[in-house]
Amino acid sequence: MTRVRLSMPDVDPILDRTERSLVERALAWLRQTRPRDSAILWNQVKRVALLGGALEQTPSPMLPTSLGATERDAKSWVTELSHLDPMSGDLALPEKAHVARAFLFAKLGLLRAFRTALSPGAAGGEPGLWREVHAEFAQSVYTLIATEILVGLLSEADVTERNKRRAAHQLMLIWDRAAQVEIDDFCPLLEEAWRARARVQVRFGALLGVGEYMRLVQSDCPSEFLDFFARDDVSDGEVQAFEEFLFNLPHEDLARLRASIHDRGGGVVSPDEAAQILGRPLEESTTIDDPEALYRSFRRRRIAAAYRQTSHAPGPHCTAEAFIMLHVLDGWTSTNTSEFPATRPIGPDA
Repeated sequence: MTRVRLSMPDVDPILDRTERSLVERALAWLRQTRPRDSAILWNQVKRVALLGGALEQTPSPMLPTSLGATERDAKSWVTELSHLDPMSGDLALPEKAHVARAFLFAKLGLLRAFRTALSPGAAGGEPGLWREVHAEFAQSVYTLIATEILVGLLSEADVTERNKRRAAHQLMLIWDRAAQVEIDDFCPLLEEAWRARARVQVRFGALLGVGEYMRLVQSDCPSEFLDFFARDDVSDGEVQAFEEFLFNLPHEDLARLRASIHDRGGGVVSPDEAAQILGRPLEESTTIDDPEALYRSFRRRRIAAAYRQTSHAPGPHCTAEAFIMLHVLDGWTSTNTSEFPATRPIGPDA
């Protein structure tokens, strides 16, 4: 097999060692079997490299800057972001945040394209390489979700300023090294929980969640994640958010299903019966083994939680993952990973 080397000067900094090796091997295999696909993907790699170059050239929010009468540094960014107006949205974020997000989406598009080219279902697919690409794609999706959680915490009314400052500081570290930093560098607890959740199929039953919970345990869901939602002082909102995570349905749909079971005097409900009661197909609700399906699940639950918060409707005002991120921030004293050095939160009140 001919080995393809990523020899462009701007390619190496935009892929970590695992990703670079995988792309090299995948391109080499495709060059031998489907040279046209290999050429298409190589051009896409170069486009991602261009965004990686733009990311490297974008000023870091961690460094002091001066423009006109305005001076900024890491501490001032943390202060500003921790008081983020929810109506300002992404407009209030630093330039590096936007470039980092664009880069992450470009990398997701690249990995998705490699998945398509290597799919075992396609003629001439390569299952081994496909599984490796799928794992890298999933990790990038999880990084995207975790970043969105942190940004959301900046404007949550119920989050303490201390944790908002910690979230802001963590985000700046992620934006600053977006080409290298991934979910396992700053919140492996959520990555492991999502991987476990992707292996669980929902069967509903009596809606007690015992079967789904046990399958989470069997899928190596971290005990710290499960224990958080089973502790003695767990709140109603946390329990409801965990149920949404477990069943992949919003609180309102679970209430309708429980009301139906109650009206008929008990029993269980099957996935087909649940679909009839709710009036829509539930295939993606019962199985979320694809990272993009898990991302859609998170987005639906986050949007529903935001609506409840503004409308004062019953149900959780936060996703289960956001509760976990707050739990992680509560216990955060430093960031110490293989990708970036130990860094303490900024400021005496951080």
